[in-house]
Amino acid sequence: MSLSLQPFVDALAELGQAQADTTGFVTLPTWARILERHFPPDLPDPGCTTE
Repeated sequence: MSLSLQPFVDALAELGQAQADTTGFVTLPTWARILERHFPPDLPDPGCTTE
């Protein structure tokens, strides 16, 4: 398994920029959008059956 650190670095950089663009506090919805952009959820595969 190869772990790429780039998504972590990108998310942290974007979070830092979001904090710099505000009064110093990043709201929870903004945190969630940033994390979802860099770490999209694993959606279930509709073609997969577990019978």
